[in-house]
Amino acid sequence: IDRTTTGKGPVKDLTLAQIRGFNLRHKGEVTTERVPTLEEVFKLIKGKRIYVDLDVKMDSLASYTKIAHLIKQYKIEDQIIVFSYDNNEIEPMHKMFPHVSVMPRVRSFSEIQNVTKYDFINIIHIDENCYDDQLMQMLNKKKKRIWMNTLGKYDDLEKEGQNGFQSFFRTYPNVNVVQTDLAVQLIEFLKDKGLNN
Repeated sequence: IDRTTTGKGPVKDLTLAQIRGFNLRHKGEVTTERVPTLEEVFKLIKGKRIYVDLDVKMDSLASYTKIAHLIKQYKIEDQIIVFSYDNNEIEPMHKMFPHVSVMPRVRSFSEIQNVTKYDFINIIHIDENCYDDQLMQMLNKKKKRIWMNTLGKYDDLEKEGQNGFQSFFRTYPNVNVVQTDLAVQLIEFLKDKGLNN
């Protein structure tokens, strides 16, 4: 919580009331905004062109059940991506979230092979070490979206005026979903290059 708010310590050690008492930080600066609940976020995004990547770091099945209920309650199934670190979770997650995109993270070519057997997987988080142009083209032909990050190296280059996004897309030309801290700059870059699809 230290990275994004004025508070300190792990989220699991704090109550909701304590967390709600902290201010959010943006680009290192303290804002007047407070940490929203997941339900408040769902109310805010409903009906808008916003996708939420749920990076759930809980082992409790009850927590997943509550999240699934909220998604269904707000009818935002088509606006949610549930991130999976463990490919053994894919089938249980799909059962729990049948109308939500499950995005597995793959760290090897064998894991890519494993996740592509699921017809319902339409987006895959690819690690840099298993990016291969021909394989990514094949995944794109199968209507699989390829997600990678520019966080860190490429965002830093972009901030320094060193063409971080250009370098990223030269290195990973078949990526079609990007996670970045520089969303506005990325949108402008894509528009300039005619790549804003």
